[in-house]
Amino acid sequence: MKIIFFVVLITVGYIYGMIHLERMRAEGLSQIGSNIYYPQPSTSSSQITLEKITITIEGAIRKPGTYSISLGASLQELISQAGGLFESADLKAIDLSYCFESDQKFYVASNGENKVSINYGDLTALDTLPGIGVVLANRIVDYRNANGAFRCLEQLMNVNGIGPTLFEGVRDSISLAP
Repeated sequence: MKIIFFVVLITVGYIYGMIHLERMRAEGLSQIGSNIYYPQPSTSSSQITLEKITITIEGAIRKPGTYSISLGASLQELISQAGGLFESADLKAIDLSYCFESDQKFYVASNGENKVSINYGDLTALDTLPGIGVVLANRIVDYRNANGAFRCLEQLMNVNGIGPTLFEGVRDSISLAP
């Protein structure tokens, strides 16, 4: 009698466990440890949708225009999508590893364009930029000292007092290179 009771008890426990396991699979969960549930990887054929951003690229680029790229894509990926650079492109003025985090415009300068470096220019050089002046030149230097070198021209808009309008006014006069 004790053996029958024990066999019935084990069978009921096994059935209960299987029902519980099936319910967890149906909910897409697996149990690891005690009472900690983690989602199981999906076996469906649907792919993860990456967030897209819009970047406009101009200058010494073969196919200037506006492109939709994945958030976090590098400048190198954008340049490839835009057909590559002209031989006149100033490679010292760009960081090919720069990753885009939001919609923006990007300009690739040509060699020989007389530009002021926002990474290396001193107060006097920065003061010569249209609309910048001494106060903003100081802010640019302070920002650069606090945050390191600018990785793209558009980061200049992170400096307090430089918005999109002022940036567009100086874009063609600045570079990243010395």
